[in-house]
Amino acid sequence: HTLLPDKVAGRPLCMEQYKYIFGAYRVPGEKVDSCQVFSTENPQPPNLIVAYKNQFFSVDLIKDDQYATQEDVYQIFKEITEKYNETGKDVGILTSTNRDLWYQTYTELTKDQTNASNIEKIAKGLLVLALDSHEVVEADTDANDNDIEKQLNTVCKDILIGGGVNGDAGNRWYDKRLQIMVGNQGSVGVIGEHSNIDGTTVLRMCQTVSQFAGTPDDYQRSQELPPIHKLEWNLSNSVESRIEQAKEHAATIINNISITILNWEGYGKEYVKSQRMSPDSFLQMIIQTAYYLLHGENASQYESGATKLYLHGRTETIRSTSVESAAFCKAFLSDGVSNDEKKMLFKKAVEGHKNYALQASMGQGWDRHLFGMKVWALENGMAIPEIFNDPSYNTLSQFKISTSQVTLSSPASVACFAPVVEDGYGISYNIKSDNFIISVTSFDSCSKTNALKFYKSLKQVFHDIKVILES
Repeated sequence: HTLLPDKVAGRPLCMEQYKYIFGAYRVPGEKVDSCQVFSTENPQPPNLIVAYKNQFFSVDLIKDDQYATQEDVYQIFKEITEKYNETGKDVGILTSTNRDLWYQTYTELTKDQTNASNIEKIAKGLLVLALDSHEVVEADTDANDNDIEKQLNTVCKDILIGGGVNGDAGNRWYDKRLQIMVGNQGSVGVIGEHSNIDGTTVLRMCQTVSQFAGTPDDYQRSQELPPIHKLEWNLSNSVESRIEQAKEHAATIINNISITILNWEGYGKEYVKSQRMSPDSFLQMIIQTAYYLLHGENASQYESGATKLYLHGRTETIRSTSVESAAFCKAFLSDGVSNDEKKMLFKKAVEGHKNYALQASMGQGWDRHLFGMKVWALENGMAIPEIFNDPSYNTLSQFKISTSQVTLSSPASVACFAPVVEDGYGISYNIKSDNFIISVTSFDSCSKTNALKFYKSLKQVFHDIKVILES
């Protein structure tokens, strides 16, 4: 209630999601998971969960209205990393596996009072702070044109997969709404459990943390450090067997993901604005054209649009693939179309995207509406409307290009996520004044997609579009 409201064009946005950053937890269920929310009726203790070498520790940060200082927190981390050097039992890896398997294991785990108490401490903790200890291996990729690319290629994969199952993949608790990872080489990353908060909400938290990081405390250091409680687990043979299953599952996923980072330094937001185009819409068309150049066809392209102008608003789908964008992609590869006409078609496609994005943010999209109809039918035992069985609807719902803009102020930062379909790409981007930082992911198991080839296609399109605009 003390946060100033977010605003767009001077209009305040709904702030409901902010109470879930620290005050909510995802609980595995038999058929569907649920969200546990903490409030005055269900209070949340001020404890921090620290993960180190697959072990979990609970530390109270506030006692008798006295906050732990930065120096206190540093000393806590120092004590944990110096005192507890044995590798834990990999319980955290269970939260990464198939939700049905995790629910079965969770049910068995919580029959034991000690295990149930541990999970409650984690659930009610403010966040998980994961101190990673594995040796970071520089990413093996041909896409290293500059220092930022080299750095982010390594860091993104390291944070996303935790150095593999023999590293820190088990040094996570994915049901926790907020996790902050700190690598032993100084990198910092955030993983958010996405079910009832959106990226923009966590983004503001990150920006606030960055703004105040390193500033002096305005309160006195406590006389003694708060106690560190290590969470000990009682594991049956069947639970230990499921942990091994979860590790095998995680290893399969980890070995299947390719991540490539592009730091395009040819131009950035300021150049695009000088051309009187929306930087986000511009980049959406760059991505779509790169896909067309590589695959010779258009595909459903997803972008998340916030609808927080409305009470409890979440998102609506911005469908970036349009009649206008398809016309430009076709013209882009045609030698028979002049650069003047290509420029006109490109700007028309960018403007079309900008208008649709505005409609979506105002609640005028159709994806969430249709999805709500389908869920309503399923939950009430009704026949599913025929539209949902139509091949065209299924094609539209297969987002081979899933994108998200996550703009951060630090010079070398980008978000990263996996594709949402087997034969697709996950693409996140950071729009900066004089450059664009883009992460591209694909699955190695799919012979049709390749993150490195997409990276090269993006570079080609970035170059060619500027030639067209300046012709």
